[in-house]
Amino acid sequence: MVVLIPKEPSVAKTCRTTCNFCASDDDESNQPSIELRVVPSAVPSFESNKPSIKLSGVSSAVPSFEDAFAPSHQPSSEPTFAPSHQPSPVPTVTFDPSHQPSSAPINALAGIPASRTSCCNSEGCAGFMTDGSTHTRSTGSNCGNKQDMVFDLGSVGSYSQLNYVYCLSPGFSNGGVKDFALYVGDAIDGPWTLAVDGVIAEDVNEDLRGIKLEFDFPQAVRGQFLKWSALNNHGNTSYIWTCDIELPFFAPSSHQPSPVPTVTFDPSHQPSSAPINALAGIPASRTSCCNSEGCAGFMTDGSTHTRSTGSNCGNKQDMVFDLGSVGSYSQLNYVYCLSPGFSNGGVKDFALYVGDAIDGPWTLAVDGVI
Repeated sequence: MVVLIPKEPSVAKTCRTTCNFCASDDDESNQPSIELRVVPSAVPSFESNKPSIKLSGVSSAVPSFEDAFAPSHQPSSEPTFAPSHQPSPVPTVTFDPSHQPSSAPINALAGIPASRTSCCNSEGCAGFMTDGSTHTRSTGSNCGNKQDMVFDLGSVGSYSQLNYVYCLSPGFSNGGVKDFALYVGDAIDGPWTLAVDGVIAEDVNEDLRGIKLEFDFPQAVRGQFLKWSALNNHGNTSYIWTCDIELPFFAPSSHQPSPVPTVTFDPSHQPSSAPINALAGIPASRTSCCNSEGCAGFMTDGSTHTRSTGSNCGNKQDMVFDLGSVGSYSQLNYVYCLSPGFSNGGVKDFALYVGDAIDGPWTLAVDGVI
């Protein structure tokens, strides 16, 4: 169990600094969404086909920890690793050219904000549709029920599929995009060629949250610029929004993976370990002064375009997280937002506590200044 409570204390470093847990108030601490350290996400699999729409579930794995946290002992300065995730010894590799791996697509839109928008006036709107977080959405308020977004992909590519992922924090479902069209072009002003159009069902019963729709193009298209048009919503007259879209594509042949290696292990050669983030994707179980939509999950969703905000409820915020099992930890990371709003609203003094029950008692792990 981990609770984050802003409070008085020691000095910090700048931008991507690291807070090592320690007993002395003189040690430097800090770091910006919060992490108990970072893990790369896996690339989704992809197959192109005849025109169709497919549903596939989207879920995230929560890391497991086994070591008990002993508050009476001084934690080490090294990051904690899940025992089940320890790497194997470094292999000695020989290649078998007859065994070729299957290729995996990458998302051409990942992290690219829209260069031009219409009916997209919420804070962070230009980037929310492509930030990979299902807790954010690109919203237009009181500007009609049609939304256009133009993306510059940086270079010409060939594409044959669009993915749409339903939000985990959608708001009123009737504000979501219904009919859409996706276009490609060679200039930011067009002309535009229709790649695919379709219908996205309303998530009336909230049973589509996190589900991915896959829209295969009738034929592959080429271009550098992409225009997303949400043509209408499901009847909401106040706002329209789009959750998350993906544009899978295969890298050119020069980037195809090497043949699959035949592996033998050399036990004498051990690699260095890499940490994982114990808080990744875990929303807070209890909150105080956290009343913005999606607030409970924004602090740990891995997106630097979101933040956990409390409005008109004071200047102190508490969040309690259930990590699922007992673990041993020695570091906190804090990641500054890319879309922060007014900087003077950000946390200044903080304290992080751990405990064995959701109501405590709590043991101070680290405090600092951001």
